[in-house]
Amino acid sequence: MKQRLEWLDALRGFTMLMVVANHVFSMSFVLNPKYSMFMSVCLLFRMPLFFFISGFLAYKATFSWNIADTWQLVRKKLRVQIIPTLFFMTAFIALFRKPFWQGMKTAWLSPTKDGYWFTLVLLEMLLAYYVICFIANKVSSKCIVHSAEVHSDND
Repeated sequence: MKQRLEWLDALRGFTMLMVVANHVFSMSFVLNPKYSMFMSVCLLFRMPLFFFISGFLAYKATFSWNIADTWQLVRKKLRVQIIPTLFFMTAFIALFRKPFWQGMKTAWLSPTKDGYWFTLVLLEMLLAYYVICFIANKVSSKCIVHSAEVHSDND
């Protein structure tokens, strides 16, 4: 089993804490990034760094990109990303948006999804990555096999 890079996991966790801190400062203390050096710095790199690290950790060098394993990976990622997002988004809407169904409709139609856009974008990024890896694996293995057959025919 491959060892996790603990320092990279810690850095990813730090970016998550920066997101939480930003939300606490902006919503609880009503700080505007224009007037807060901390908020300005946080806004510059927290989300890009989080997505960069997440993409880096998504790389699976020894993964078998066959249809069964890829589908299992996609199902796991859907479960891990969608269930918590739906749960917390629904809880937020139930607590703070009245009437509930109108709040749900407004949230899903808004570009920010009531603040849950990043979980959906992260899911989209990972799914796109998995599809590209699956296709690349199929194309590159056929190219390698094909070129090996050409070389053996010419020998």
